Amino acid sequence: MRAIWCGESAGMFRHRYRLAECMDCGMECVLRRRVPRHELHLVLTIGTLGLWAPCWLITLFAARWEPWRCTDCRRPQAEGLEEEETVHSAQCIVRAPSRRELRTVH
Repeated sequence: MRAIWCGESAGMFRHRYRLAECMDCGMECVLRRRVPRHELHLVLTIGTLGLWAPCWLITLFAARWEPWRCTDCRRPQAEGLEEEETVHSAQCIVRAPSRRELRTVH
């Protein structure tokens, strides 16, 4: 299993990163996927007395179909990346490595 990092970002989503081979580039590179920030949606749902819940559900279902994307060519990577290979936010490193750091590992 490849390492996966979670990166914090402003807004409604955070990013998850992983090393994998890009199906278009043919190189091993960093793939990125957006996932919703559930704690923010929970606060909004409680603060609006449940009115935000449908928006949260739509975001949740839409994120299930969000593809992993190559950070170099930005093309979606649909096949071969199973959800059970990912780790939960509590197990992630907060900062994702830069491209330079990842290329020096090779």
